[in-house]
Amino acid sequence: MAEDPFRPLRLEYLEGARGRLPELRALAAAAPADGAALAALRRLAHNLRGSGGFYGFAAITAAAAALEDLILGAEGAPPAAGLTQAAAKLAEAISSARLPDT
Repeated sequence: MAEDPFRPLRLEYLEGARGRLPELRALAAAAPADGAALAALRRLAHNLRGSGGFYGFAAITAAAAALEDLILGAEGAPPAAGLTQAAAKLAEAISSARLPDT
């Protein structure tokens, strides 16, 4: 099988996404009471949604989309439990993502 020419970029993306896990968790914890944290969490989810798809990580895209949609669909701040659960699913998707075998 041919070597994936984008493998180094996919690996760099994955390492960067994993490096953002502490930020994701902190924002999710602060967001229910902090509008700026909620806005930052939505931006982070939006960015991971698009970039996950671009780099071929469908589970990251799906989990980020669920978090972003939760935030956008709420009137005011979404419930803390919902944010925590959606952020945890995104963190799990990032943590468990693997590069495809080539």
